[in-house]
Amino acid sequence: MTSPQQLPPADDFYLAAHDGIGGRALLSSPVLGVGLAATLLGELMFWRRVQLVTVSPVVGSPPGGPSGGSSGGSSGGSASDGSASDGSLLRVIDSQPTGDPASSAVLRRLVDTPGPHEVRQWIRHLSAGFATDIVEHRLTSAGVLKRETKRRLLTSSTSLVFADPRSPGEPAGRIRTKLSYNEPLDTADLMVAGLILATGLDQLVFDTLNPRDRARLSDQFRRSLPQPLHHLISAARDAALVTT
Repeated sequence: MTSPQQLPPADDFYLAAHDGIGGRALLSSPVLGVGLAATLLGELMFWRRVQLVTVSPVVGSPPGGPSGGSSGGSSGGSASDGSASDGSLLRVIDSQPTGDPASSAVLRRLVDTPGPHEVRQWIRHLSAGFATDIVEHRLTSAGVLKRETKRRLLTSSTSLVFADPRSPGEPAGRIRTKLSYNEPLDTADLMVAGLILATGLDQLVFDTLNPRDRARLSDQFRRSLPQPLHHLISAARDAALVTT
C-alpha cells in the first residue's frame, strides 16, 4: 500500500496536521476529523475493499449515509445541509478485514450499515470523533505517539505526545522535497497532499511552496491521481466547508 518507510496515509495526515514542538493540532477538531475520515476511506480503496462510484445526482434522493442515531449521520431523505447528493457512493467489494485495525474498523461500519453509502455523508459521520480515535490508537500502537502523565499536587492529567518531535513535519516535508526536485509523488502522497489542500492545512504546511512547485503538484494531480480519489478529495472539501 505504501513504501516501508511511510506510515499509512491517515497517520501521515495526522502528523502533518500537528505541530511537533508542542503537539498542538493545526486544524480544528472537526476539520481534522474530516481529513482523517477521508484518508481512512482512501486506505480502504487502496486495500481494494471499497470502490468509489459516481452516479447522476438527484435532488432530494436519499443521502446513503449512516442511519439515524449514528453520530454525524443523517436520517432524512436529503443531505443534512439541504443540498442534493454529490453523486459519489462507496461500494463494499470485499468485506474481509484488511489486517490493519483502523481500516478494518471503518470497513466493519460500512458493512454493518445498510447502503447506499454516500461518501460525503460518511466522511462527516466518521469525522465525529471516530476517525481521530482510531488513528491515534494506531499511532500509539506503532510508538509514534505515547501517553504522558503530568502530576500536580492534587491532580494528574494524561495526554498524547509525539515520541519524536520531528515526526509531524516529515509527511509535508517529504512532499515538498519531492516537488522541489520534480520527483513523482506516489498515490498515497498525492491523496494526502490533496486532502491537505482540501482542509486548508496547506496554508500552514505548504506555505513555502513556490509557484513552480505548486504548478508541479497541480500537474501531478491531473496526470497521476486516480479519478475516484479526485472525487474523494472533493467530497472532503465539501465536508470541511460545511464543518467550518
